[in-house]
Amino acid sequence: MATVVKVDRDALVTLAIDLLAAARGIRAIDVHSAFSDLLRGMPGSDVAAACATAEQQIESAFESVATRVDALAQKNALAGSTYGITDEQYADSITGLLSL
Repeated sequence: MATVVKVDRDALVTLAIDLLAAARGIRAIDVHSAFSDLLRGMPGSDVAAACATAEQQIESAFESVATRVDALAQKNALAGSTYGITDEQYADSITGLLSL
């Protein structure tokens, strides 16, 4: 016998919304400000070059994380939507059967 899965559709939708907000928050982190004083104080130095590289790598890492969080949000939104449709279709089919 198959395992019965109980789904809280509202929780899935809320999770998706929260994850989208988290991804926006990750993208809003201002990495440049953390490095700007160093870059301004040591123009042309090896330290400035290393900081510029670090800044780009950190921004890239944050974008990668935000993209993954977005993907997870989309999967949860789709699951909530699919569950809602399936649940409604099932209810309609039962109503149809009872109407015979």
